[in-house]
Amino acid sequence: MKLNNLFWLNVMAEGGEGGAGAEGGGNAGGDSGAAGDGGNGAASDWRGALPEDVRGWQEVKDAPDAATFYKQVGDMRSRMGRSITVPGEDAGDDAREQFYQKLQKQVPGLMPTPDYANEETAAKVLRQMGAPEDANGYERVQVDGIEIPDDRWGLLTEAAAEAGLTKAQFSKVVSKVAGAEQAADIANNDQFRAEMDALNMDWGLSKEGKVSAIKNLLNRTGAPAGLLASVESGTAGANTLRWLNSVLGGLNGENNNFYQQGSSSGNLMTPDSAKIAISEIRNNKDHPYNNRKDPAHQAAREKVRALYKMAHPGGDT
Repeated sequence: MKLNNLFWLNVMAEGGEGGAGAEGGGNAGGDSGAAGDGGNGAASDWRGALPEDVRGWQEVKDAPDAATFYKQVGDMRSRMGRSITVPGEDAGDDAREQFYQKLQKQVPGLMPTPDYANEETAAKVLRQMGAPEDANGYERVQVDGIEIPDDRWGLLTEAAAEAGLTKAQFSKVVSKVAGAEQAADIANNDQFRAEMDALNMDWGLSKEGKVSAIKNLLNRTGAPAGLLASVESGTAGANTLRWLNSVLGGLNGENNNFYQQGSSSGNLMTPDSAKIAISEIRNNKDHPYNNRKDPAHQAAREKVRALYKMAHPGGDT
C-alpha cells in the first residue's frame, strides 16, 4: 500500500460515501441510467472513484460497499500508528534499548532473552525475573524447622547469586537438597545407633577395657589424628572399633601392653617399667605414698594403683 494512496484514502474516508457520491455526481447524468440497471450501478461506482492501482487491492474487491472499505482503511491507519519499528542489523544499543522499552509498554509481561555474554544486561533481566541484587537478598530457608548452618548457607547463597537464581528458584532448590541431606543424616544416625547397640551386646562389660586398649594402641603407634579423635569422642563406628580390636588380637601376647591405663603424667608404660616405678616409690621413705599424714598421700596411692594396673594388665589389682 503506497503512502500517498493511504493519505488520499483517508481523505475519502473522512468524507464517507458522500465524497464518492459527489465525485459521481459530477460525472454527468448519464450514469444515473446505469443505476437503473437493477440498482447495482451505485455499488460499483465507488470503486471507479479510487486510483487505478488501489482498485486491485483485495480489500477493495472484498468490501461490499464504500463505507466498509473506508472503515478498513481507518483501522489500518490506527494499527500503523500503534506499530513499533524493529531496529535493523546496523542499529546501535540505544536504539535497541528504546525498541525494548516501547515493546514492553505494549506487552508488559514480555522480557528479552538474557545475553549471558553481557553480565550487566543479563543481571538486569534476571532481576526482572526475581533474582536479588546480591547473595544477601535470599530469604533464610528452614527444613523441617531446622536452620542450615551459617557457613553452608553462605556458600549456597553465593553460588545462587552467581548463577542468577530467582528467590523462588533458590528456595525450591535449597529445600530439595537440604531435605535430602537431612533424610540421609537421619538414616545414617539410625544405622550408627543400631550397629553400636549390636556391638554393646557383643562386647558387654568388656567394651570399656577394649576401647581403652584401642586408644592406647592408636596413641603409641602414631595413628592418624582423625582416627584417634573419633575413638576418643565416641563417634567411631562399630565396624571401626571391631576392626581395631581385631588388630589388637593379631598382636598375640604383645597386646597385653595396651590393656593398661596411662600414668598420672599421661605417659604410657610397659609392665616392666611400671614395676620399676612401684619399687622406686616403695623404697623412697620420703615419698607421700609412705606417709599417711602427707596431704599428697591419697594422690600417691592413686598413682601406685594405676602403676599396678600397668604392671599386671588384665589383673584384679
